[in-house]
Amino acid sequence: MTATPTATPTGIACGGAAIGGIEAVSAPAAKGVKLPKIAPVKFGNVPLGTSTATPVALKNINTASLNIGSVSLSGSDFSLPNPSVCVGPLAATASCSIQVLYKPSRGAASKGSLTITTSAGKVTVALSGTGMVPKVLSPIPATPLPFSPLSLSGAGLAPNEPVLVSFSIKAPKAKKSTLYVVPGQTTSDGTSVTVVVPPIFDPSSAMTLEGPATVTAQELVNKQQMPTSKAAKLTIGALPNYQVPPGSVTSAFVAAEQTFAASLGTQVSLKSLSSMSTTLMQEATSLTALQNQIILGSKPGAINTVSITVDETDLMMADQQVLQMLTSIANLPGSPSVASAGSKSAAAGTGCLSAEASKALAEVNNPTTFDPTAFNADIVQFFTDSTTSTACNSPDPAIATAGVVNGASGVALAFTSQASNPALAQLIPAEALVLADLGPAAQLIGVGVTLAQTTTQTIQAVQTSLMTFNSAASNQVSMVTNNSTGALNNTYSDTQNTANSFNQTVPPPFNGSYTGSFMGTQSYSTGSCPIEGSLAFAVSGSAIMVTVPGTGSGTLTSNSGEFSVSGIAVAGSTCSFGGSFTQGALGAPSASGTWSCSPSGSSSGFISASGTWTAGQ
Repeated sequence: MTATPTATPTGIACGGAAIGGIEAVSAPAAKGVKLPKIAPVKFGNVPLGTSTATPVALKNINTASLNIGSVSLSGSDFSLPNPSVCVGPLAATASCSIQVLYKPSRGAASKGSLTITTSAGKVTVALSGTGMVPKVLSPIPATPLPFSPLSLSGAGLAPNEPVLVSFSIKAPKAKKSTLYVVPGQTTSDGTSVTVVVPPIFDPSSAMTLEGPATVTAQELVNKQQMPTSKAAKLTIGALPNYQVPPGSVTSAFVAAEQTFAASLGTQVSLKSLSSMSTTLMQEATSLTALQNQIILGSKPGAINTVSITVDETDLMMADQQVLQMLTSIANLPGSPSVASAGSKSAAAGTGCLSAEASKALAEVNNPTTFDPTAFNADIVQFFTDSTTSTACNSPDPAIATAGVVNGASGVALAFTSQASNPALAQLIPAEALVLADLGPAAQLIGVGVTLAQTTTQTIQAVQTSLMTFNSAASNQVSMVTNNSTGALNNTYSDTQNTANSFNQTVPPPFNGSYTGSFMGTQSYSTGSCPIEGSLAFAVSGSAIMVTVPGTGSGTLTSNSGEFSVSGIAVAGSTCSFGGSFTQGALGAPSASGTWSCSPSGSSSGFISASGTWTAGQ
């Protein structure tokens, strides 16, 4: 990258002068120089597909300067972000820092060495680390209900990554197990996988059953597939079947989605999601067409030559899945702020949209008094409250509710992506309707709960989580969309466009202004001395702008946490710095790394400067 800086240095001093502009001073001659000793560097366990960096401190333990000739590495999994750091004279008792990066390429131990060549000989530092293959250890709960959130505790998982979770399920009357691949994601701390549980269907009645299942997961880290090395077992329960007029729930959802999509298209026009306005309006149009097909009892299309009919059996089955999804949302816990007084944790049923889901379910608990008009109004309220409810303006409950809707659509996706499987033929029509119903619902609820957030950090957390799920589902969505026809295809395609549009609005996780400090060593023709000063820069999208100690701009090579910027002018020298960011789910990000400067003209004996830096928002 190329930067075009213009400013003067700030806050860097070495003997009272700035980098590149010091006066030559005498340095004591090297006599009886001893080599420093550096302990082995152990990186520990690092998940495959990720990397970690650590600084190695080099201190001159002598009373005379020590010349550093070169810094090199052995071991294919280790690298030096800045190999020229520390090269040059190192003053007596001074220190400099060398950043070493470890990125395991396999699930095994890695060994290497860091070699520092000095005027008194070589210093060798042993390096070691272990690549962790992701593992799924145990499901929580062990007996989940269909369409409920499932947490798979694990080890070796990369945080905030899309996951494909495979459920191997055998119905009692089936000859063999069926594999359902459901999109999920890892948590922000990388300790577990979250996914929504698919149901077990009776092949003859299409009703949900209880039964055992085996679960495995496959992480998609930086577009690399990381299969888990261990499977978990669980027992999937069966929910009660609600008694409602066939199609009443499916139709109510599609109608509410159409209205909400049009409303969101207007709401986002003045928000950070303004680029989504067109796709949301188009989503509303395709939902209107789908709704007309359902009302008329027509054939809304086909998937893999499987004609999708709108008959009572398919509508009844689709209704059940949507209602069971609402049941899961009705039981979700909220944030502590909506828990009972004195409670340290939120009670079940206080989550984002839990009250709205409970109200809608109350309409169907007694089939003899079912009021479709009241139920339709409840579903409209379910969607519209996602943007305003106080139960949704905290990220954890918002993510949980959006996750259930996303997961339920992912379950339908797991079925429809296997439309060519004869064993699933009678399930495909209903699942195609569910996907056309809940696919848009997932995207619209995602936009709604994003608008409900009140701070930049919480918006970031919600958007990042939803984008991760969209990434996990993208290949299956593309396959189903490409193999579908008619009104179904229009709905699937517009939902996919909405998801892509949403993903493009998600800011990189490191946006903001950063201030911090640096320290290191400045070397000149006759010696060296320690220096320190201030550092300031800002990140916006893929751009990074440095203001202190000199100004410059460049393009981030990656938003994954690693970056480098070069060409920053500081009084007679050109500087560069690089490193990595660290960000929790809600905490402000921080950054650290190494820097170096070299002469850009007359430097009064200036040779180089380098060291480490830290900064935060």
